[in-house]
Amino acid sequence: MMKNFTYDLNINSIAKYPASPRGSSRLVRVDGEGSVSHYKNFSEAFVSLAKKGSHVVFNQSKVVNARLSVKEGEKGNNSGIEMMILDLGECIDELCNDVKLTVMIRKEEVSVGDIFTEETCGTGTFIVVDVICPWIEDEKVMGMILNVQSPT
Repeated sequence: MMKNFTYDLNINSIAKYPASPRGSSRLVRVDGEGSVSHYKNFSEAFVSLAKKGSHVVFNQSKVVNARLSVKEGEKGNNSGIEMMILDLGECIDELCNDVKLTVMIRKEEVSVGDIFTEETCGTGTFIVVDVICPWIEDEKVMGMILNVQSPT
């Protein structure tokens, strides 16, 4: 039965960040005959389209509180740096000592081996194991996207 919902989706069509302003995301509707309709605003279209007997398909993504304030190094030279965890992988319900996390950090110059410490408790330490690419918003570099893990 799930094969009825399988389709090819271009990787560039998947949102990587929330729409700005929030609620302005688009909507695609496929009716029972396979006719496709596109709507420019999800919030405006959804309520009128969701009628009794409608089927709404959601993905399995999870929203977690993943915004941290970190400082450079274990002693904390430069503090107040924003780090957002993008993917917790399979470790959401268990300890993640050796798990590699993908994060965005509001700092432009980051290198493999750099260490960041969570500021609130000072107990979470992250070491940069891969620098993936710049974090770009509105055509402006806001920081870097990295893979980090706890030092062993």
